[in-house]
Amino acid sequence: MIPEHFQLDMKPVARPEAMVRAPGVRITVLTERLLRLEHDPAEEFVDQASQVVWYREQPVPAFDMERSDGELILRTEALTLRYTGRSAAAGFTPDNLQISLNEQKTTWHYGQPDRENLLGTCRTLDQVSGATPLELGLLSRAGWTVLDDSQTLLFNEQGWLEPRPAGSETRDLYFLAYGLDFKSCLTDYSKIAGKTPLLPRWVLGNWWSRFWRYSQAELQGLMAAFREHEVPLSVCIVDMDWHLTNI
Repeated sequence: MIPEHFQLDMKPVARPEAMVRAPGVRITVLTERLLRLEHDPAEEFVDQASQVVWYREQPVPAFDMERSDGELILRTEALTLRYTGRSAAAGFTPDNLQISLNEQKTTWHYGQPDRENLLGTCRTLDQVSGATPLELGLLSRAGWTVLDDSQTLLFNEQGWLEPRPAGSETRDLYFLAYGLDFKSCLTDYSKIAGKTPLLPRWVLGNWWSRFWRYSQAELQGLMAAFREHEVPLSVCIVDMDWHLTNI
């Protein structure tokens, strides 16, 4: 068990009344625009927090659900889901899982590529010269986004991260439907992933960084010079000696 002061404030278990079940499938209505879609042939669904999603306990939005001739239909104000998988082993396919955006008259089919994604970030510029491919981002002109959380690590009861079961055939997806209301997408995402913290005040102060191999005496002298000239300094970065340079 990690020390109490390192423990995270997470609420990963959704309310039971927000969950809808089908053979091998669990659907959780997190907001009127956000659904969690799980498939597990063994129906051993995950309620632990993942690296990405910490807060599944949300107020249950209004939704309707009906079953007819093996079809599950779930409706919120923003979307309509249809699922026709008849067995736990069926899994999600483009033919048995579709979600329509009610206002945009757009329908997503499972596995459909997002060709209008506005892309995200590049994790590192190391060895990049010129253009570099970007990962998919959270926002898309398609009006929907699928967040695949199937491979992320999970927090165990001791507060440590652990991998999901090896060889698992499960799918753990989050579907966000927002049209072109990008702010709503970010709002719903922050509800389950956590709010972005404000920058601490010291980050907004003066920083010093120089690509130079300082000796201890040089660096101490530099700090004394800042003090002597009454120049405030919030951050000093030792830029060279923390990594190998002569490779």
